[in-house]
Amino acid sequence: RMKRYMGILISLVLILAAATTALAEEQSVTVIPAQNTSSPHIWYQVFTQGAWREPVQDQYPAADGSSSPVEGIKMWLSGVEGTVSYRVYYTNGGWQAWVSDGAVAGGENTGNQIEAIQVQLGGYAGQVLDVWYNTTVNGRETLGWARTGEAAGAIGEGSVVTSMEAFLTEVNQTVGY
Repeated sequence: RMKRYMGILISLVLILAAATTALAEEQSVTVIPAQNTSSPHIWYQVFTQGAWREPVQDQYPAADGSSSPVEGIKMWLSGVEGTVSYRVYYTNGGWQAWVSDGAVAGGENTGNQIEAIQVQLGGYAGQVLDVWYNTTVNGRETLGWARTGEAAGAIGEGSVVTSMEAFLTEVNQTVGY
């Protein structure tokens, strides 16, 4: 009898998971993938060519390698308590307001062009970790790494962000980039 109840319970969980995924896709909601919580990770996603690209983490490029401008970004943490805040610099609008934890910085289908980003951590994550990030801009290779709070991009040069990467380290750890 217990096996029967367990089988029914497992079936219900699978049905609920499939329905939730289908509903999220139908409503154009970002489904955040299952995350390994044994260590801290930074996740990020970019809006380019009229769509949100798949979320990636920990130093994977966030775009498809094309030279299409990024119009929006989202970032979030897993495996650590705290927040990630970020903002974008527009060609014709300067620095925009800070947003946090999966909110959109920039926009979708706005035509605004991002020249740079800034990222910072808060709460426990901000006490024990640094975030490193870089951008690729059109017509150039990937630019150097910026650390917590620094600008990454090419402000005032007319070059727009086409991809980004990020990763976490222990606070004040130097990296060989």
